[in-house]
Amino acid sequence: MRLAHLTQSLCERYPRLQNVLWRMAWKGHPPGHFYSPIPSKADRENGIAAETEADEFDLGTTRLPGIDLRSEQQVELLQNLAAYAPDFAFPRQPSPDSRYYRDNGFYTDPDAITLFCMMRHLSPRYVVEVGSGHSSALILDTIDRFLTHIVDCVFIDPHPERLQQVIAETDSSAEILQMPVQAVDAIVFDQLDDGDILLIDSSHVLKHGSDVCHLLFEVLPKLKAGVYIHFHDICYPFEYPRSWLTEGRAWNEVYALRSFLQFNSSFQIALWNHQVGMAHPDLLQPFGPYLKPGQGCSLWIRRREQPE
Repeated sequence: MRLAHLTQSLCERYPRLQNVLWRMAWKGHPPGHFYSPIPSKADRENGIAAETEADEFDLGTTRLPGIDLRSEQQVELLQNLAAYAPDFAFPRQPSPDSRYYRDNGFYTDPDAITLFCMMRHLSPRYVVEVGSGHSSALILDTIDRFLTHIVDCVFIDPHPERLQQVIAETDSSAEILQMPVQAVDAIVFDQLDDGDILLIDSSHVLKHGSDVCHLLFEVLPKLKAGVYIHFHDICYPFEYPRSWLTEGRAWNEVYALRSFLQFNSSFQIALWNHQVGMAHPDLLQPFGPYLKPGQGCSLWIRRREQPE
């Protein structure tokens, strides 16, 4: 530990020494280097430049060139979803009567009530989720309590321990694929049809061979028209909260997704709870204490018919 503290102290005093040590150890470039996708500690805490900092973290900005927020359609969908909000009644703590519980620290009220209402509204027959856990538990509970038809569910996760703790032996229509999404047969996604749901809560990192690359480049372009795609941890306006950056989360999925959606006529925004909640806070009243302005980070998009 003393050596680590000494090394850190020397690197902070002599920034060039950090570059040398990093390249000796990893044969790469250290965080903050212009060839590295990982921001340095100074970048995370202070912003790359003072004049751009306000823009990067201004949650009220609407400057998203090339992306149609479809505000009127979002408002209409949110109003339709409000009819299901009173049924959102799940325990705060683990309960034998519920797979899902609200105070789980991973998939909490703002996104949970959005998913619950979307499940009710779309009434899908097939759900695929990349990255499992408490959201999976909510999906299964919603199906059991409110949907009258069989819904086949596939949960893809190389580490599904959290889901395995809550899934029941009677969940015969739920299949867990314990593998990276890159190794999943394409037929799993080919079966998604109009009104079905693909949920994505991945590594959030775009890099060589990553799940984010596979999903954006191989899975989404081949989806059928009418499929809804849910991305978690996507905050408006395609930027991560400053607190996440200072914690050291060097995620970059949000920037890749923004680029994917720019001038993309094959996909359209269906609902973005963070964005629409800030733009129309009065519409959140039916959702009670579970969804407030500036809360939630679920972006729902829909595959459209191929343009002629």
